[in-house]
Amino acid sequence: MRGITHFVTGVAVASCVPEAVRVAAAGNGIYLVLGGVVGLLPDLLDEKLNRFLFRHDVEITPDPLMPDPQMIADGIAAAYNESVYRGNPLRVRLNAIPLAESRWQQYELYFDVMTQQIHVRYGPVVDEQQRPVEPAPTIAPALAQLNVPIELDYLARVRVDSPEGISFEMRPTAAGSVIPLHAPWRRTWSHSLVLATVLALALTVATNVTAGIIALASWAAHTAQDKRGHEGMDLLYPFSTRRTTGLGVADPEETGLNLLTVWFCALVTFWNLYRASPGPPLGFSVIQMFFYGLLVPLFVASGLRRNWRKHP
Repeated sequence: MRGITHFVTGVAVASCVPEAVRVAAAGNGIYLVLGGVVGLLPDLLDEKLNRFLFRHDVEITPDPLMPDPQMIADGIAAAYNESVYRGNPLRVRLNAIPLAESRWQQYELYFDVMTQQIHVRYGPVVDEQQRPVEPAPTIAPALAQLNVPIELDYLARVRVDSPEGISFEMRPTAAGSVIPLHAPWRRTWSHSLVLATVLALALTVATNVTAGIIALASWAAHTAQDKRGHEGMDLLYPFSTRRTTGLGVADPEETGLNLLTVWFCALVTFWNLYRASPGPPLGFSVIQMFFYGLLVPLFVASGLRRNWRKHP
C-alpha cells in the first residue's frame, strides 16, 4: 500500500484504543500521531535505510546505445544457474536504461514456469511516470534457458522502467527449484512482527501500555495490508528468515484500493472520535454512517467509472 494509506490506517487503529480517544478528546492527539507514524515505519525503514544497506552480487547494466535483450536474458540466467551451483542466494540488480532527461527505455522480464526460461523484450520509451512517449524499438525478444524449475513468489512478468531499476535474489530451495525474490531488500526485518513486539515493549517501558498497544497494532495492520499483495515478507525475523508468500488477492499500488482504504479508515477515525465528543449527538448510527458515508459513494463512483469506460 502507499505511504498515506499506511499512515491513515495507523491513525484509525489508534482511534480504536479508548485511552487514545480520551486523550485526543482532551486536545492531545499524540497517540493518533503515534499510530500513523508506526503504521508508516516499516516502509520508511525499507526506503530510507534497508535499500541503501543492501548489497548486490551481480549488476546487469544494458547499453543505451546498443540495445541487446539477449545480454540481459543471459545475465539473469547465469545468476540464476550460478545460485544453484553455489547452493546459496545470489543477489542481482537490473539497472534502468536512461536515454535522455526524463526518458527511459522500458524492458520486460518474463519468468516462464512451464518452459523453464527467462524471456526479455524491449518496450516503449517512457517518462518518469512510466507513461509511453515513444514506440518500442524493433528488436526481437530474447530468451535464455534456466537449469532448474522456477518457483514464483511474485508476478511472472516484471517491467524495468524506473530510474532505480529492480532487484532479485535468486534463492535456491530444498526442493531443487529457485525462487527469484523480487525487491529482496523490501519487507525483510523491517516488517518483522518480532521487531514490532520489541518496539511495543520498549514504548511500554519508556511511556505506558497504551503507546505499546498502539505501536504493535499499527505495525500489525501494516503487515496485514501488505500481505494482501503478491510479495512476501519475513514476519518472524530474526528467528526465521523464511519469507512468507503474499496472498495475491489485491494490487497494493492500485489507486482505487488505496483511496477506498483511506476513506474507510477516515470514517473509522471520525466515528471513534465522534463517540467521545462532548458535543450534542448528530443523530445517526454507525450503520447509517457507513451506509451513507461509504456504500453510497462507492456505488456512485462505480457507476461513474463504468460509464466513463463506455464513453471515455
